[in-house]
Amino acid sequence: MQCSAIFYRRPVRFLLLVLFSLLASFATIGAAPTTPSKFSKMKTRPLASGKSQAAPLSKARLVQMSRNLQKLISPRHTAAKRSRSVTLQNALQRLQKHPIVLPHPIQSTTPARLKIYRNEHNETPIFISGEALHTFRPKASGALSTAEIALAFIEANRTLFKLDHPAAELKEVEAFQDFWGKQHVKFSQVYEGIPIWGHEIIAHLNPDGTLYGFNARYAPTPRGLEVHHVKLDRQAAIQSAVANLQKTTKVETFSPALQKVLHYTGPVAKKYIWIDVQTQKPHLVWHVQIRPNIRDNWTYFVDAQTGEILEKYNATQTEGPTTANAVDLNGVTRTLNVYEKDGVFYMLDASRPIWQAQQPDVLNDPKGGLWTIDVRGNDLNEKAQLFHVTSNDNTWNDKVSVSAHYNVGQVFEYYFNTFGRKAIDGKGSTIISVIHVTDNGNPMDNAYWNGALMAYGDGNTDFFPLAGALDVAAHEMTHGVIQYTVN
Repeated sequence: MQCSAIFYRRPVRFLLLVLFSLLASFATIGAAPTTPSKFSKMKTRPLASGKSQAAPLSKARLVQMSRNLQKLISPRHTAAKRSRSVTLQNALQRLQKHPIVLPHPIQSTTPARLKIYRNEHNETPIFISGEALHTFRPKASGALSTAEIALAFIEANRTLFKLDHPAAELKEVEAFQDFWGKQHVKFSQVYEGIPIWGHEIIAHLNPDGTLYGFNARYAPTPRGLEVHHVKLDRQAAIQSAVANLQKTTKVETFSPALQKVLHYTGPVAKKYIWIDVQTQKPHLVWHVQIRPNIRDNWTYFVDAQTGEILEKYNATQTEGPTTANAVDLNGVTRTLNVYEKDGVFYMLDASRPIWQAQQPDVLNDPKGGLWTIDVRGNDLNEKAQLFHVTSNDNTWNDKVSVSAHYNVGQVFEYYFNTFGRKAIDGKGSTIISVIHVTDNGNPMDNAYWNGALMAYGDGNTDFFPLAGALDVAAHEMTHGVIQYTVN
């Protein structure tokens, strides 16, 4: 029989019934419950796997399903006999115009039975645990190393790890066994053979060689990054970094003996990929290391295409008082006493004789210091937030903070050297200066002592920033001295 031949009612009913049964069975497997329809009363029974299949149907039920299907295909159907027969071609055309939409289960790309925490900036996993790790078995003959087992899991879950070619993008750098027999293997991330700065994945295995966890900080495979041709060569990157550092720090030349001790003969540059934390944009960079003196160890990241200095910091971990030079509100270069902790400089003077040896919370509750903090153009009230005045490279551009900090030091010296007075209260308590204070949201034409600290406005109609005047600092501190000495 040709396809164009006419099917009469019983063959059509049977054919459509078969089609419907197939569609219904597919729709019920793994599908979520849907809105009740005229077929929603069909019974199902669970399979061993937890899915479902259509239950056996009686002859009467088949006839009823056929009638329902006819109604679905032909909305104009009535109880009366049709005046014409339905062809297969007509039925398919109607289905094409009014398709039956079946629900589809959502397919997850994440392996089941895993607990995953992700990086908020790029959605890569930063911690993975779960049963799927314990039960993972690589398909390989012979014994595998810890690195091979870890890589096999990552390869099997490339989508989860967001890596195109894990075996080529991860380089084993360390493997060790701890006291309890557990094994750990660390990979550094590379791209086209170039290491990505600070990016790594660490796998953890039980003594029996099964995985139990991953922790990581890395990025997805870089896109659109040119790494084979650079516009800035190694020497030019070094010169750029040295010139920048010389603006704030004297760069010394070491004797042969010191060079041997430090394993340093001069600035060095190596090629890396540096990824901006916020934008996640990758850059090909020159990583430049400079030791300007015995103490400091500066790191620069210079864009190999544009020459821009993307990041710099002093890698020497230090803590304690140091000095800086900065210009105040009067255009005078002042020497400031500041405090350095972990490569960050704070406007905290810890050089005075009142500084206490024990500092439980040196940054947030210094004992015996001269401390300048910032309210950042807000009223000093119960809702105010106070901020440290800081610098990453010991350069200070806020002239108000420079003046306030320098002047309070001068007044402290006067009282200590002339009267032997240890701070405002005479007991060596910390002297606090708060800058950029406003009054009802407006620039403040005033400065004051409130019994606990000195507050400086930036001036409005009558004054320039009041922190610039030494006599203002002396005036406000004297209010405090009087408070603690006069009944």
